[in-house]
Amino acid sequence: MKKLSILLIIVTIFALVGCSSSPAVTETESKWNDGSYVGTGKGYQSDIEVEVVIEDGKITKVEIISAGDTPGISDAAINALPEAVLEAQSLEIDAVSNATRTSEGIIQAVKAALKNAEK
Repeated sequence: MKKLSILLIIVTIFALVGCSSSPAVTETESKWNDGSYVGTGKGYQSDIEVEVVIEDGKITKVEIISAGDTPGISDAAINALPEAVLEAQSLEIDAVSNATRTSEGIIQAVKAALKNAEK
């Protein structure tokens, strides 16, 4: 009976230790310095220039400064991709159909700006 009691105590201890919560995950340090950074990428017809603003280590603004690609066709990418980068907080975003080269140019420009922001 005494052995059974000791065995139950040991099993209970292991169960409690196994169910304990893990330590809280701490936020990782940002890889970008705060500030405003400009980058350039190659669009379909011309270079695309963007401004990326980093605050508290996060992308808070992506603005197309200049883009000379075909109006009407490139507009979808110019309007959609800055918001997509903000939401994703990365360049892991999809290109816009029918504006693939403009999309690639915007992504290249943001990548160049973020490279300038690296710590």
